[in-house]
Amino acid sequence: MISRILTHRPTVIILLVLAILGLGNTILQHKTASALNNDETLITIDKELAHSVDALSKPILTLPKSNQKSPLIYARSYVVIDGTSKYPLASKNPDVNVPIASTTKIMTALVTLDTLPLDQVVTITPEASAIPGSQMNFIKGEKHTVHNLLYALMMNSANDAAVALSQANGTTEEFVSRMNKKAQTLGLANTHYIDPAGLEEGSQSSPRDLALMLDYALGNKTFRSIVGTQTHTITSVDNRYTYQLNNSNRLIHPDEPLYLPSTIGGKTGFTYEAGHCLIAAYERADGSRLIAAVLHTNSDDNDASAKEARKLLTWANQL
Repeated sequence: MISRILTHRPTVIILLVLAILGLGNTILQHKTASALNNDETLITIDKELAHSVDALSKPILTLPKSNQKSPLIYARSYVVIDGTSKYPLASKNPDVNVPIASTTKIMTALVTLDTLPLDQVVTITPEASAIPGSQMNFIKGEKHTVHNLLYALMMNSANDAAVALSQANGTTEEFVSRMNKKAQTLGLANTHYIDPAGLEEGSQSSPRDLALMLDYALGNKTFRSIVGTQTHTITSVDNRYTYQLNNSNRLIHPDEPLYLPSTIGGKTGFTYEAGHCLIAAYERADGSRLIAAVLHTNSDDNDASAKEARKLLTWANQL
């Protein structure tokens, strides 16, 4: 008898394997049936996994199908995101926090819109009139509405407007605290502010945070109107002083070589530490948005950030 079994050893081994597999399947079915009969277990699993599964599935379902390679972007860090899914379509160091120069003023505008009425009159303080860097050269004691100062802030990147707005309802320190609280509320983990103008190297963020911030800010009609304006004139409350504004974002000017039709607007920035920066948004034909954030371009040319952002948005729009 033993010799016969040994003679048919391969057959016996196969039968033993099948038997083990059958037993395992029976056990698995039993455990599965037990779990399915346990409503509390299913509820616990659902609570723990539903949010993460949903978060993971959305960007995957909305990813465009394309064989196109990402463009070569000459910058230390960048990202372009889909405004609907918030998914990064192309990126380099998207979550590394770095100096962000005047792109800081996106948050300055947001906090201003949260706390001050547009028709409130603001007096230019000595501190505001003496601030260095990009400015309107407002005169100490000059009076402007909040609305006027927001145009100067976002179009001409006026540092004196940033300081004046920060002092319009308290101190600059209190205003900066509100900026940081707003960043926390929006979930911008890589963002921290030191000043309202972006002159300090300690004011930092990341490409992804800035792209998400601009996308959020465009939900405000006043903000969107201002950043999409090419030229504008503001006048002091007493009509003594008039200023011609020209948006520093080259992508929205039809007479610029880098003009990109359907660009909604954005914010430029430059300091020696931050390099040339641009956060810009583009509206697709279907109404959805693309947002590009380019930080510290390799080139020192004044139009460098516009060139790189334009490449990113043009590429992403073809996906």
